[in-house]
Amino acid sequence: MSMLLFSVRVIGPSAPANAITRKAFYSVSSTRLYRFHVGASFAGKPVERRDKGIAEIKFPPTSDIATWKKRQLNVPGKALPSRDPGQDMFFVQEMAHQTGMAVGIADGVGGWSDSGINPALFSSALMYYGARLSEHAVAGEPDFVESESGPLGSKELTPKDCLRSAFKRVEADRLIEAGSSTALIMTLNAQSGLMRSVNLGDSGFMLIRNGVASHIQPPQTHYFNCPKQLSKIPGPMRQQGMLEDTPDAADSWSTTLRHGDFLILYTDGISDNVFPEELLTIAKLALRQEGTELQQAQLMADSVVNYAQQCMYNIDRVSPFEREAAQHRKRWAGGKEDDATVVVVCVSEEVDSLERAVPLV
Repeated sequence: MSMLLFSVRVIGPSAPANAITRKAFYSVSSTRLYRFHVGASFAGKPVERRDKGIAEIKFPPTSDIATWKKRQLNVPGKALPSRDPGQDMFFVQEMAHQTGMAVGIADGVGGWSDSGINPALFSSALMYYGARLSEHAVAGEPDFVESESGPLGSKELTPKDCLRSAFKRVEADRLIEAGSSTALIMTLNAQSGLMRSVNLGDSGFMLIRNGVASHIQPPQTHYFNCPKQLSKIPGPMRQQGMLEDTPDAADSWSTTLRHGDFLILYTDGISDNVFPEELLTIAKLALRQEGTELQQAQLMADSVVNYAQQCMYNIDRVSPFEREAAQHRKRWAGGKEDDATVVVVCVSEEVDSLERAVPLV
């Protein structure tokens, strides 16, 4: 089987040519009507290009967050060799009673490094708490209200409620001295197909339907290269003009998913280097490869991250970041080096015995 190609190799040169057959990240299925097949990929900046002292500030290895993060980053089907997302983080979590799935992505604000703070701690904690909250909540009102053991105790959790509660827990967590992060959280209802999202900052997502970009979530910024962000600022560090956005400032968007839809969530390490039409082309090329939905989702995630890495170090190619900089009368050449993280969700709609078959689209 040949590799997927997009100007450059889209899976690492050390990956085998049959990498498409490897197990992908996550799959949820039951008697419900929808399945969500998820792939994830990431690549932090090269170690030699980071502040070594800051990067070594980590969670205690036995802490709940450190243990969770290690598991989350162990993506079985990931073909790229990178094992560290840098200041980015993500989560993929099945919700209670198999009612659906929650996914999230966050990008720690790098400016905190100048104050001796590792930005990865805030973004990782925010995603950790988002995952834990989602694990014990339902994606929407379930069709049933009781189980054999009694009434269900889980409550519906909207993405904005999840973001609010996760942020409150980060504020209260003593392991997080300070920091800021963008945030994108999405819930997928496995019974109705309802997708709900909130986005604060310059991460985003694309919904691909019938081979076209049906929706692209726009970024939120205060000004050029300054995204909206959640912040924890202790008193001694507080200065005039520091940004402190709230979860209520996040943009919300929802839609009913269909069979064959793809959702691509990404941090700005992707959107600053890859144009939307290129992202769509990579997705289409991945879909031409043989394999299950899981394998296609994982290949798509790896391909997007790898292409972004190629672009961010190319000074001869006009990048989305360069084009935006020019609009603000600023000079920039080529791509923008950054951490890059992608989560891809492939949607399949089940055929219920009481319903007519749903045709492929």
